[in-house]
Amino acid sequence: YNFQLKPYNPEHKPPSTKDLVYLEPSPPFCEKNARLGIQGTHGRQCNDTSIGVD
Repeated sequence: YNFQLKPYNPEHKPPSTKDLVYLEPSPPFCEKNARLGIQGTHGRQCNDTSIGVD
């Protein structure tokens, strides 16, 4: 195969060797998912659009 990944936003810099590159979207962490070991959010409001630690 001779192909290259095409950037979603060509204005972003390419990832370095120290960057994590995700091939799939993250699962939702607000709801419990036993199969993935996600406990869900309990006792506080979940902000599923946050890009950092709330």
